[in-house]
Amino acid sequence: LGRTPSSDEKRHAEEFLRAQRLEIVRHALPPVTFSEPLVDAIKYFDTGATTNLPKKSFYLQPASPHEKLRVPMPVPADGDGFAVEAVVKLESLAEDASVRTIVSRWNGSRTERGWSLGVTGAKSDAQPGTLVLEISGDDFQASLLNEAILSGLSIAPGHSYYVAASLSYRPPPGHKFGGTVTFYARDLSTPDAPLQTVTVPHSACSSVTRNDRAVCVGGRDRDPRNLWHGAIARVTLRSSPMDAASVGKPAGREATEIVGDRAESMLASSADNAWRWENSGAPPPGVADAPMEAVADLCHALLNSNEFLYLH
Repeated sequence: LGRTPSSDEKRHAEEFLRAQRLEIVRHALPPVTFSEPLVDAIKYFDTGATTNLPKKSFYLQPASPHEKLRVPMPVPADGDGFAVEAVVKLESLAEDASVRTIVSRWNGSRTERGWSLGVTGAKSDAQPGTLVLEISGDDFQASLLNEAILSGLSIAPGHSYYVAASLSYRPPPGHKFGGTVTFYARDLSTPDAPLQTVTVPHSACSSVTRNDRAVCVGGRDRDPRNLWHGAIARVTLRSSPMDAASVGKPAGREATEIVGDRAESMLASSADNAWRWENSGAPPPGVADAPMEAVADLCHALLNSNEFLYLH
């Protein structure tokens, strides 16, 4: 207010802060209890859902200490293309337009190469719950482009799925430039569900992968948004495109597999390629900073006092 408070005003302000802190704590939501990041896979995936189901599954939650897993192991750069597979169970769609990221090799920057496989959010311009591959790479004029390649395949929360995206730089028939992405999805929670597949053109003409970029399971490198919520049984990265005959089969030596069964040893390692849990540092829902919120309430009260009223 531009003046020194009187003794009564100072006393009333201190009493207000004490009372307001207690009120904020009293009405705060109960703290969220987070699941352990490594859980029994059978708890989330049916035993007959998929072959090669690991014993341990990743379980990732936004605002938890284990939002995503950073895997800095060397993954071959794509030549003619690459493929990524995963067995997942999504708990919820993002409430906004962000993406539930399954796995990525990108920080989300529109000025850097990369890719990210995920599921669209509730307020997305596309159909919510759609499997999507986002890429950032060069077009035919060597200018960096950003493209969200929508599969049209729905991933329903609460169901187990096998999902895959196979990117090729070979132009599709009738095109001089670009390539294709073939998406695969199978609802593992529904007996005898068919393998769905769709091929979509894209405009990238060369690698969308940076060799020095780490792989992130459940999010993007150094991105506090676009986080996964749910279980991920395994992720497989192939250094070349795949076809329908390869679905669900071992990828061989040219592939990199990220599974929960390896997590304990890789997280305990001190080597450069050790895995690391990451989180954005945001407070979880239900955690109130009562002293700071009380000060904010006092500021609002002062701003609404008569001494701040004026006429133009």
